[in-house]
Amino acid sequence: MNASPFRSNVSKHSSKPGDRAILVLLLVALAMALIAVSALAAGGNLVKNASFEGGTHSIGIPNHWDDFSIVIHPKRVCNQSYAGECSLKVFMDGNDKLVQQLIHVDGNDGDTFKLGLWVKRKELVWGSGSLRIGFFFHRPDTSVEPYFYYLNAGTVTWTHFVYFPSATQDFDYMYIHILSDADSGKAWFDKVRLVEVP
Repeated sequence: MNASPFRSNVSKHSSKPGDRAILVLLLVALAMALIAVSALAAGGNLVKNASFEGGTHSIGIPNHWDDFSIVIHPKRVCNQSYAGECSLKVFMDGNDKLVQQLIHVDGNDGDTFKLGLWVKRKELVWGSGSLRIGFFFHRPDTSVEPYFYYLNAGTVTWTHFVYFPSATQDFDYMYIHILSDADSGKAWFDKVRLVEVP
């Protein structure tokens, strides 16, 4: 019997399980890279849990933020906010307060970002310390390029602050600090936003 002219003569190849796993990993990595690029291109906020609405760790620090404070820790509260329900409250007592978030985005010399946030202060007394926002470009050689933005003492209702840090060297990631060693008072932080300036 002659073979049908419609039958394919191409042999079927079976791929190895290891090959399939590598292909899946490559596709996942490509998808994650495209998402990160899309967020940058669309001007999306690079800060996670930027309004402190999402959950807390055991000591009250909001998800996606890390705390390195001494004694009274900053915490997520849902009785004060600029927008939404919650904010980050920092109680000043002369001890070091430090809350940070790593931003896993790399970049080049000259890249500029817009950092915005809302802050409310009550009876804030600097004394020998201060309340400040820190922004850092971390370089591959492990050095950092720091920017510090100081907030005035006193009692001030919700105020919007905007800063434009710009890298002077290539960097492998960034991070934001909210830090204080002020003598007394309270401050609340809300709606942190970081976007790349086109």
